[in-house]
Amino acid sequence: MKRAILQLLVDLGVHDVPSLHKIKQIQKLAVGICQVTTRKFKTSTGKLIYYNSIADTIRLELAKPEIWNYLHFYPTLDNCVRELSGCSKWLYSISSPMVPGSGEREDIFAEEVYSLQNGSTHAGTFYITTFAYDCLNREMVWFGYQCDLSDNVLLIDQTAAVQFPVDDSSFTLTPLLSENYKTFWKVDTAGTIKPSSPIQSNPLRQKAAGKSVLMAPLTLSEDDLSGNVSKKWNKYESWSFTFAGLPEPFRSLREHNHFILASKTATGIESTEVIAKNIRELHEGIDVPDPIHKKDVVLIGCILQLVGDNPMHTVMCSRTGLASLHPCRFCLIPDWQLETTPEQAPNRLASYLDPHSSPNFQLGLSAQEVKNLLSDLHKRVMLGAMTRQKAVSIAAANGVKDWYFEKGMEEKSNLPQMNPLLGHPSEDPFFNLGFDAPIDILHCTSLGIVKYAMRATLHKMKKPQRALLQATLNGIDHSGFPKPFNGYELVHYTNSLNGKDLHAFSQIATFALKDLVSDDVLKMWINISAFDALLHAEEIRDMDDHCEELAMRHSNLANTILKCEYRWDLIKPKLHILSHAPFYTQRFGPLRRSAAHGKEAQNKLVRYNILATNRRNTSRDVAINFSVEAAGHHLMSGGYCQLQSGWIPTPSDFSVPQVNEGLLLEIACKSICLLKPQKNC
Repeated sequence: MKRAILQLLVDLGVHDVPSLHKIKQIQKLAVGICQVTTRKFKTSTGKLIYYNSIADTIRLELAKPEIWNYLHFYPTLDNCVRELSGCSKWLYSISSPMVPGSGEREDIFAEEVYSLQNGSTHAGTFYITTFAYDCLNREMVWFGYQCDLSDNVLLIDQTAAVQFPVDDSSFTLTPLLSENYKTFWKVDTAGTIKPSSPIQSNPLRQKAAGKSVLMAPLTLSEDDLSGNVSKKWNKYESWSFTFAGLPEPFRSLREHNHFILASKTATGIESTEVIAKNIRELHEGIDVPDPIHKKDVVLIGCILQLVGDNPMHTVMCSRTGLASLHPCRFCLIPDWQLETTPEQAPNRLASYLDPHSSPNFQLGLSAQEVKNLLSDLHKRVMLGAMTRQKAVSIAAANGVKDWYFEKGMEEKSNLPQMNPLLGHPSEDPFFNLGFDAPIDILHCTSLGIVKYAMRATLHKMKKPQRALLQATLNGIDHSGFPKPFNGYELVHYTNSLNGKDLHAFSQIATFALKDLVSDDVLKMWINISAFDALLHAEEIRDMDDHCEELAMRHSNLANTILKCEYRWDLIKPKLHILSHAPFYTQRFGPLRRSAAHGKEAQNKLVRYNILATNRRNTSRDVAINFSVEAAGHHLMSGGYCQLQSGWIPTPSDFSVPQVNEGLLLEIACKSICLLKPQKNC
């Protein structure tokens, strides 16, 4: 195919069209200059995976000057939450390491104690936890706790939170050498005091050596896909990532969705060994270029959230799954049908549909709790104090099912004790399992309750009612919808509709179904439509009110479903999972920003690359194809390249704003030869 396209360029009169051999040389040179070479990794199960390093991809991405204009490295404070940079998880759970100095002010690092001076007057002692950008006042602010310092004792009061502008000219911050102070933490309003080791200087201060230190949370995505044209069979597991600090619409662009790996032999959970290795490297900090200020900075990376469908979340979060006694990755409310007597069923069903109002509501285990549980069970099994079956049943009773935990005990092998994303025994977990796996509105609403309700409603309709519904749908104005819809397809092909069709029907069903269904069914659709619209909100102006309305709408939906004749078609685990939408909205902002449908487009690109290989080593070939494309796009978009003399910009004569076709990218890469004039091109 490449030869055919090259011949086409010759026939069109294009001059200096390179040969296929020259293009391969150019590709190799491009990848070498951009340093995005594909690497090989052997899992503990003996399977080979080829991947593109996350650290290398980040260095290449940040070497583009334009990305620094819209990428957020700090959480944002605003009256309206629109992006992931405004979510509470980033603000309260991820510490921004420092704010660079400006003018006479020196660098300010988090997790250190500072003395605040107002001229010559001491204004207090504070322990700084993180930094954020205040969009309303357009200034950086620091967050921390007030401290009491007396008689060589430092008391950090966690009940006295403080927020203060970084660049207030009337105040100055001076680092306080607190290593010699006996340190205590006041952790609650009751006055509970806990001792702590002395507060040391932030280790990043020495590691940075005068450089700026930035934080870049990532959104990881994992999904399975078919390597066939028919989109059936030939299953592959694919990982990709994006910067969580990118606003829309940049985060949805192809060039900002970065490929990590695709494997047919290794399962999704086995490939987490590669992901853990990459995240561990980011935790330690990597040097990346700052082309705006012409200097290097240290970048720390972490996982903000893990995006995917429910089966993927079940495996990656070490949960028992939708068909188990504890189907939810967030709470431990039991399934209302399993292990239930007829007398218990009504109460179990009520708790299942509205778990937060149940007296038996219990959160699922956090990542650290799961790690402690599995570590203890593994130790007891290895000592012979417990059988493997007993350990697995105890874990399942807590809603935990870990592939590595079970496989390692079964084979007595050198496999990791548990999910690699939980980290080594001495490490903190890389993410908080089910709490950092937000609801996917595509699979839970459009491909969940909307699909179930639509099938149940239309299958019970008679032929005249269907004809009237089809005519009504064809007569509705399509403006404002993602794509025009056809009444005949919606009515007659309900089993083959995609997410866009189902989402569109959820918004028009309340009008189209009037006088065609019973009052109870119509009320159900009214609540489905309202709840679905809230889940797809682009922005949230009042977080508390929005979450209260979400909880109320879900409760109303559950009540109308119970009264509906189709209730047994809709009471499924996805309906229960949606009851936790207020929590995930509070934690990550609009759930539209955490939806998996934006990542589904990456599957198409991976499939096309699989089809273009000879199928002998698809994991390697696909990774190489993506690395070549990334290098070509970087050079064509004016990104900087790291040579022996340092980071230099690509010649502007060969810069183009957007390149979408892979082959044109490859041909355009001949401009790389200008960077090495000693090469004869």
